Amino acid sequence: MAYSNTLISKIACLEKNAFSDAWSEDALADALKKDYNALYLAFDNQGEVVVEQIFCGMDTMGQLEKYALDIIHGQTEFIGYLISNFICDESELLRVAVDFNYRNMHVGALLMERYLTSKRDYIKNYYLEVRENNKPARHLYEKYGYQVIGFRKNYYRNPTENAVIYSITSN
Repeated sequence: MAYSNTLISKIACLEKNAFSDAWSEDALADALKKDYNALYLAFDNQGEVVVEQIFCGMDTMGQLEKYALDIIHGQTEFIGYLISNFICDESELLRVAVDFNYRNMHVGALLMERYLTSKRDYIKNYYLEVRENNKPARHLYEKYGYQVIGFRKNYYRNPTENAVIYSITSN
């Protein structure tokens, strides 16, 4: 049994609970093989939230093994994730989700802080898209300095909704 597949299953389950347009396990596994993507994992480690960063690519599954084993052995509990990409001097936040039981406990903020500081010296522009009616997410992004730069009409499905495009330009 590949333990990393267990962790991908947990990410997919959280994804399904968070998004009406959830990525499948195969789509997640494919994203984690791309060396321009990064995965941030949030764990509850005996009451302390810990965020780990994995730069994706060929060895992603090997890196996930350790975290999956910690979960299986009850040493940590997987509670959230963030997936982003880094291409040249730009980055896009692709997905972020937090377990329902850990919402409003600053887990999303910890994931955002780790993401926004991980390559701060190299990234000039950060981007993301979010559903127009997702007020909690929009509030979080604005808290970290994201500003609205545009809209995509009827971009999302299930239900159909506009996307708000946000950006941060670094100094």
